[in-house]
Amino acid sequence: MPKLTNRWSVLALICVARFGMAVQFQSVPPVAPLLARDLDLSYSQIGTLIGVFMAPGVFIALPGGLLGQRFGDKRVTMAGLALLTLGALLFAGATSFAVAFLARLVGGVGLVLLNTETTKMTTDWFSGKETSTALGIMLTAWPLGIALSLSTLGSLAAVTSWRAALYATSAFTAVALALLALLYADPPPAGEAPAERRLWRITPRELALVGVIGTLWALINAGYIVFLSFTPAMLLASGRSVGAAGVLVGLATWTAMAAIPLGGWIADRVRRIDVLIVGGALLSTVAMVLATTGVAVAAWMLLFGISGFWVPAIVALAGNALSPAARHTGFGVFYTLFYGGMAVLPPVAGWLQDRTGSAVAALLFAAGIMVLGIPVLYLFRALERRLPRPALPGA
Repeated sequence: MPKLTNRWSVLALICVARFGMAVQFQSVPPVAPLLARDLDLSYSQIGTLIGVFMAPGVFIALPGGLLGQRFGDKRVTMAGLALLTLGALLFAGATSFAVAFLARLVGGVGLVLLNTETTKMTTDWFSGKETSTALGIMLTAWPLGIALSLSTLGSLAAVTSWRAALYATSAFTAVALALLALLYADPPPAGEAPAERRLWRITPRELALVGVIGTLWALINAGYIVFLSFTPAMLLASGRSVGAAGVLVGLATWTAMAAIPLGGWIADRVRRIDVLIVGGALLSTVAMVLATTGVAVAAWMLLFGISGFWVPAIVALAGNALSPAARHTGFGVFYTLFYGGMAVLPPVAGWLQDRTGSAVAALLFAAGIMVLGIPVLYLFRALERRLPRPALPGA
């Protein structure tokens, strides 16, 4: 079968893979009541099953990038999809918490490999031209998959079983695996291939830059997750119903799905990309702070969703800071910082809510770490100007 050569067709294939990854990530909450009943699980254990899916990221992201350097993007991405499929099948057949935990851990390793590699692959295919646009489309596959999971798996489980719903999630990654095996080929090499294939191919300058921009990525993602996770509690405390709280949070989620790819398109067409990023950070922060007042919450949730337009530009900055030879290692570092931030910062928000007895404290914390991204961006630019540009090792 002929391989895909059109980069937009390749991007569609990458999005299918990330969509299936997102469906599996969010597969526990919709079936949680049935899962808890049949396996006799506490909601603390349910929470553990949700969280463990991203836990391997701190330890696997960098080795995953090095595996991509050694074995190639296609093989490692296929391995990630295979692990996700296997994890879903094991989870659907689980008869105890231990088996369910192991299954989610297996799937989580697949998620990390897929997340790192698909970002690198998209950057390779669109390097130097419409990078932010492509990354914006790629990133949108994640919330779209989460939305589908939340809106369908619960109903499917109710008319069949939670096991059938989880078996269904494995179909997405299995289909993506088959399509990738049949259709994907690496893009033409950028420049001359290095004479020596080293695993660690990144200069100190690139490492410093991707470390700073990876910190920024961790901050804004943690801010988004904390805000969306703790806003329902604030809304319920203010007297709104569960349904109304869900609708209000949904406004931000669905609006962001349109804003993120649009923001990528804008980022590719404006010269002052820092203005775009700083403006997005400030709009996000203002929306988060004003939402805590309880007044005109719908307007602030919409503003929060719209302000997501700055997200693709950050990933594009990481890709642009890395030479093609350094992208495996660089994106491994980038996602290690992301997973580290996701592991540390949301629990701090939860501790603040416990200490104060109010979700407002968690939301203000989210706003604080979001606006902290602005000085981190300027640190990135300062390093970019001051650090020398040595030749790539082994080039």
